[in-house]
Amino acid sequence: MEITVKENLSGATIVREDGKFFVLGPQNPETQTAWKSEADIQEYAAKASSNPYVWQTPSEPEPVNTVISPTAFKRRFFPEERVAIATVRAKRTSSDPEEVQAALLLDVFFEDLDDIRLTEMDLTDPTVETGLGFLVHLGIITQERADTLGAP
Repeated sequence: MEITVKENLSGATIVREDGKFFVLGPQNPETQTAWKSEADIQEYAAKASSNPYVWQTPSEPEPVNTVISPTAFKRRFFPEERVAIATVRAKRTSSDPEEVQAALLLDVFFEDLDDIRLTEMDLTDPTVETGLGFLVHLGIITQERADTLGAP
């Protein structure tokens, strides 16, 4: 099985094709002296690779919680963003059809969040991305800000 050596200031990490690895310190464990070359590390790694007890399995990343309360989500918005959203939503009686449509679309997105029966929401729900995308389209937030607001 092929192994790869990834050197760093404190030693090296030896990685197998299957992702298992072991970490070497700055010294050769057999001689208690500093590694002389990458060839020394490779030689030691080749010998140690036959020992099943040295290999560690990479840990799985912790699952990310994407569920938050609607109130927590709305509090992610800066006050000036909340004012801009409220301003657009207030234009539902405007004589400009585009303003009315924008107000109604924001109402649809935020009415769900305003419903007191809703106790949690999932940031991975496509409606969140769509709603944030519409706020970007309206110029209320930037795409970077939308990414931050929609991140777990």
